[in-house]
Amino acid sequence: MPASLTRAIPVIALSLNTVFAAAATAQVDDRHGLAAALESMIATGQPRHTTHDQGEWLQLAVDAAIARGDQEIERLAARAASPLTAWVTRPVSSTADLPGIEFNAQDALRVPRPVPYTARIAASVDNAAFVLLKATVESGKSWSKRIDVLPGPATAPGFHVVRLRAQLRFGNGTAGWTEARTLPPVYYAIYAASGEPTAAIRALVYSPASTAVREFDPLLGDESFAIWLSDVLSPRRQKAESGPYWLSQYCDERTGEAGITTAPTAVCSVVSFALGRDVGQIWFRTAEIQETDQGMEWVPISPAHFEAVMLKDAAQQARLSSLPSLLDARPASRPVGDVAIVPNDIVLSPAAPIPGAFAATTVTVHNIGSGDLHKVLVNITFGVDPAKRGAARQFVVDIPAQQSVDLKLDVAFPNGYGFVMAHALQLTEHSPFGDGVYDPTPVNACALRVVNAHLASATYLETLLEEAGGCNGK
Repeated sequence: MPASLTRAIPVIALSLNTVFAAAATAQVDDRHGLAAALESMIATGQPRHTTHDQGEWLQLAVDAAIARGDQEIERLAARAASPLTAWVTRPVSSTADLPGIEFNAQDALRVPRPVPYTARIAASVDNAAFVLLKATVESGKSWSKRIDVLPGPATAPGFHVVRLRAQLRFGNGTAGWTEARTLPPVYYAIYAASGEPTAAIRALVYSPASTAVREFDPLLGDESFAIWLSDVLSPRRQKAESGPYWLSQYCDERTGEAGITTAPTAVCSVVSFALGRDVGQIWFRTAEIQETDQGMEWVPISPAHFEAVMLKDAAQQARLSSLPSLLDARPASRPVGDVAIVPNDIVLSPAAPIPGAFAATTVTVHNIGSGDLHKVLVNITFGVDPAKRGAARQFVVDIPAQQSVDLKLDVAFPNGYGFVMAHALQLTEHSPFGDGVYDPTPVNACALRVVNAHLASATYLETLLEEAGGCNGK
């Protein structure tokens, strides 16, 4: 989103009748920035979530523009409401287990008068002629098919690029319209089970297996990773269990927000294993993806770069040599992240705002645990009566172990007094797949800061703390 739009999107305004209304102010000083953000959403599908961070600001700006009768912005928002995107489910696959290509047209942006559409997709494989695919994509839905529904050499071993065009029909009858869109290209690679021609592609999945483990961790020896992993897992198996399994994933999936796809930057090889109730993964970066004048270029990494160990009930580990002790530790004693907020972490400037005036507010969210946290959801609410819905902002953040992040917003209180509440959740729908760990100490993940309580009734503070339940208040 353009920086100018971030400045232009209005702050949450006060409503004397409803205490706080999540409505935008009447003026937006950079309408071109708002239009550019919507055009970008149409082209890229981002932001996919409009409930937090810049996506939330975009939703507020659209709401404000439509409320003041801006028909051009409303038309753009209707076109962007269900952005059409495409991606391949695995970047590298074998001929025996082909990947899929997935089209997503699910709703993202809320508009008061949505206009549904259907889309016909045409695909060109490796710069061949475009061929119309049989199925259509409907707004609000997704559609996934294997690569073998594509024309031409889509399933042949080698590196491939699929260029996509979509013809969208919005609405029905004379009130509807059509438009053509060019979707970002999709890149993937396919290898044969054996043979020299695709050895370099197979290496993007399997090369870590034959690499000496000292290349991944100087605390380890000269044996290959495959032998080392077998030596680690075999004595700990309680029964005959299959695996480990190797597959390819985009590296961003390890720490990225669940369900959010972005332009790929690297390819990882992932080995998965199971030991009783323990399910683990080890990630290696095997190729960088770079955009050149000729398109995307795959640059192999040799030896592969170790990324992380992932194990159930534990935070991701940055050393491969930690795996044996991690497996032997009781789940309750494994290193995890631990989000924490206390009332003093909520700081207003000025500390005692005058009635109706905005105060710059910083909320510091800590990770007091021994493991990194990814995609923590932080909900910040401010208002007067905790029993009623106040104004709110949501943020999704990463917090390294023993570090913190600062979240900033503006708050205001019509009568000069009220509260700011911050509540952090470690495990939500935003957490990366396979990386969710429950908060080990949820009691310290919520904080309440009371503002100018002396201006309120004698029982105000007591009532606030009672209504806040288990939230730490001050």
